[in-house]
Amino acid sequence: MLKGNMLEDGDLNFIREVEGFNREAYQDEGGVWTIGYGHTREVKEGDTISTHKANLYLNTDLIIFEIQLQKLLRVDLTDNQYLALLSFIYNIGATQFADSTVLKYVNEGKFDLVPDELRKWNKVNNEVSLGLTRRREKEANLFMSETKIGR
Repeated sequence: MLKGNMLEDGDLNFIREVEGFNREAYQDEGGVWTIGYGHTREVKEGDTISTHKANLYLNTDLIIFEIQLQKLLRVDLTDNQYLALLSFIYNIGATQFADSTVLKYVNEGKFDLVPDELRKWNKVNNEVSLGLTRRREKEANLFMSETKIGR
């Protein structure tokens, strides 16, 4: 379904799990300074964060990405499909998502093709990333799952 309401804690737990938590700022595999649960805005070397503030950032960041996701979707989705795509867009950014075959297949209703397309997004600088491979597998499985997580 097209959402517009607040995510539930189980939804946040999925994204927390695939993002992981880092109290200290670090450069991700692509060289982007990151902290907390994948927060990248205004992060610099030496920054630290509490779990509480990281959760606030995650909530704020996801609202922004939900708005962007909803602008791009042209079809109704299940909760799991929506959450998988929200996790994906949060990770790759709205610009790349807007130009992706993932979005094309979603909007064409070709849901059976989406998991394999998600799995293709597992590279950083043309090198396969084990972390992204694991994340994409979880997103692909969630996209096709009928069992609601965390509820």
